[in-house]
Amino acid sequence: MRPIPVGESAALDIVVAPEMTVRFDELGPVHPVYATYSMAKHFEEAGRKLLLRYLEPGEAGIGSSVSVEHVAPSWIGDAVRVTARCAEVIGNKLICDVRAVDERGRELGRGTTAQAVLVQEVLHARIGEQARKPVRPVDADDRSGRVPTSEASSTISTAHSPERTEGEGPAVTVSYFALYRTPADPADFEKHYFGSHVPLIEKTPGLLENRVHRVTRQFVGDPGYYLLAELVFESQEAMKQAFRSPEWAAAGENLSAWGGIDLVTMFTAQPHQPVDAPSGD
Repeated sequence: MRPIPVGESAALDIVVAPEMTVRFDELGPVHPVYATYSMAKHFEEAGRKLLLRYLEPGEAGIGSSVSVEHVAPSWIGDAVRVTARCAEVIGNKLICDVRAVDERGRELGRGTTAQAVLVQEVLHARIGEQARKPVRPVDADDRSGRVPTSEASSTISTAHSPERTEGEGPAVTVSYFALYRTPADPADFEKHYFGSHVPLIEKTPGLLENRVHRVTRQFVGDPGYYLLAELVFESQEAMKQAFRSPEWAAAGENLSAWGGIDLVTMFTAQPHQPVDAPSGD
């Protein structure tokens, strides 16, 4: 995505039609006025008109949130202008302030939209027809399956639960974390990370689960972070064996080849096990 100046805007002009009035699937017609859900749709469309001017080849945008405060009615035949203005750009996300007015300048509604920019291949993998298919169970000899997620999800996970003997407590696993700082070009980062690095990581022998978390909001601290990957292994020994595998080496070489290694901090951790307090006896 090319830089979008704060204050840059796009307008959408509509005329309220009968299908834009309040009509519910079960309840039928309710009010003969411009529906709030129609306004929300037009807010998103105006924001998308703005975003499309700044997408690079191979990129795609998708809505992630919309808010609407509907402050005045309008009727069938009324002309409405919806204007979306860039409020800020955070990483790969465009945030717009949006306003709807009628031909007399009367404010009808206001709100915000958010759109995320992704590589087209990544977006297609998340929302394409294949994402609707049931997930094939991942057995001990196959760690390559990815659990598809919805656009709104902040976690992508591949899982295989370790077998436990009846009567044993829960498995105590160990995790390897990779924390990525915000890249200069998020779309390029995602192209390489999800397009080549994740498939290699998920071939690692002994990997139980690959959890990829998006940083949706950072409250305090520097630098800014973008992504957290958690690779879960059954034990320290299983993780050490994985580190010695050619699959792990190939994933590391891939990370270095496209520059991801310059953005990442890596460490291991495992769930804290409370120690029983002394009884005092």
